[in-house]
Amino acid sequence: MWKEQKLVESAFAGALKLRGFRKRGRNWFRMTSAGEYQVINLQKSSWGSGDYYLNLGWDPSVPSGDFRSENFCLLSLRAEETDVIPPIDLLDLMAR
Repeated sequence: MWKEQKLVESAFAGALKLRGFRKRGRNWFRMTSAGEYQVINLQKSSWGSGDYYLNLGWDPSVPSGDFRSENFCLLSLRAEETDVIPPIDLLDLMAR
């Protein structure tokens, strides 16, 4: 289980770092050129299913350089609620 968790986290870390996000725990955050704060939180399911969820946060009032978790942002939602990011089956990806 630990290996799977590290694999998921490192996949997100690499992709988000290229897009200017900084990491804090299982959170990646950045300030856009328009001065808007964005945060992505990777949440592991507490049911032991191996599922992960992406929680998104956006807030234009966060001062530059500050960190705010997604649940304290002006707008907070789970990525699956957007219909933009389809569910990803990690085991299917690893089998390829």
